[in-house]
Amino acid sequence: MSLEEIRKRIDSEAKAEAVKVKDEGSSEADSILVEARAQADSILKAARVQGAREADRIKKEVLSGAQIEANAMLLGARESVIDSCMDKVKQQVESKLSDKKMLGRLMDSASAEFETIAARRDMVVRAERSRIADVRKMGFVVQEGAEGELSISSRDGSMAIDISPHSLAEKYEADGRSMLLRRIFGSGK
Repeated sequence: MSLEEIRKRIDSEAKAEAVKVKDEGSSEADSILVEARAQADSILKAARVQGAREADRIKKEVLSGAQIEANAMLLGARESVIDSCMDKVKQQVESKLSDKKMLGRLMDSASAEFETIAARRDMVVRAERSRIADVRKMGFVVQEGAEGELSISSRDGSMAIDISPHSLAEKYEADGRSMLLRRIFGSGK
């Protein structure tokens, strides 16, 4: 039932009661009519307040949903930009790690790490054909490996450290993504 119908009903009841009690005195009828109007006004006022609250709640809900959707779209756009750059970044990292100057650093670092778990005499380097001579010059025992391979392992193959430029670029891809994100967007978010 609408507020207007409630008001009309109360008004109608008040008028009927006024006619009925007219004989008892018009002052009594006036007071009932005033009270009925006050009740109707109170109900109407409460309904307006409740309606305003509900409209505000719905507005906040819609705005919150829109904000969540906008943030998701922004995050998706950032991911897309990072994804489009990562292949090139990984290629550049692999290229820099493939440089002969880096080979010595990689070998020193990996051999030092290997020597924390096994003796150097048990170490064998597996390298692609183009790197074998350079690795031998550094004093390592070398076996020919697959294309792109560069690893240090135990003679029996039970332990191995893969230091190929490709595997290192893959291994540190998450770090690269974070650095790229900060560089492009100025934050880690």
